[in-house]
Amino acid sequence: MASRRIQDPAAFGREARDASWKILGRKAINVDWPASRSRRSVRVEFADGSVIATRRKRPERSQLEAFVMKTLHENGAAVPAFLAYDGDWLMQEYIEGQRLPHVFAGSDDGMSRTVLTTAAQELAEIHRIAARTGLDQKVVRLSVKEDWVARLIETPARIGEAIGVESPHLDTAAISRLVQAGAPSFVKWDARPGNAMMRPDGSMTVSGTPNSLQTILSQLQKGTPSQAAPAAQRAAEPPVQRAAAEPRVTVPAGTTALDPNAPRGTYLNLKV
Repeated sequence: MASRRIQDPAAFGREARDASWKILGRKAINVDWPASRSRRSVRVEFADGSVIATRRKRPERSQLEAFVMKTLHENGAAVPAFLAYDGDWLMQEYIEGQRLPHVFAGSDDGMSRTVLTTAAQELAEIHRIAARTGLDQKVVRLSVKEDWVARLIETPARIGEAIGVESPHLDTAAISRLVQAGAPSFVKWDARPGNAMMRPDGSMTVSGTPNSLQTILSQLQKGTPSQAAPAAQRAAEPPVQRAAAEPRVTVPAGTTALDPNAPRGTYLNLKV
């Protein structure tokens, strides 16, 4: 079985360069790793910009990831722009900006709460778009196996053991009943501040189409308090229709070949 981590970063980087030329017709000048050099996603730099190139250990996962990203972005969700997928490599928009933990580190409490609230609203919008477009029927279901639920509940104990802190006693049976989904719904997995970005212009991207924070930032700079609308008011408001951003790379025709109707059992859960 292929490892989730790459064993030869140099070779992986060269293959990403070759894939960028083959798929996008663009010559790379550099390849680097936004995160660990063992990850399967790299930043490919060109003379006039960058993209993120990803190759998963299983093509089925990349195929589903491409389909989900394309669907969400085209419907105005705050995710990176889908650029191309050739059955092996997935190309997506590279997001310039700061990850939210870095934003929080340089912000006061009011600013941090406002940014976090906006990020949470974008996350909720991703879930609404996924429900509206039927993505909840395309991705693999979680918590359907008893051992998966058990491992999830044991997470605090494993963390406590790793850092030498006693973990609290948990009612495993009660928690297991709570996490059983009554009806399937789409979940943006691994939704944490480190997977959200604020662009230089103040717009927000959740580990990607932007939603402007410029008005909020202007209010904060002027010392004007900014409050989220009450939940009842937000529920009564119609969904905001946002135009999807245009891809920054021209993709040659015929480079994408997605099969969203492939058997569900061939897919793994993915991080969008």
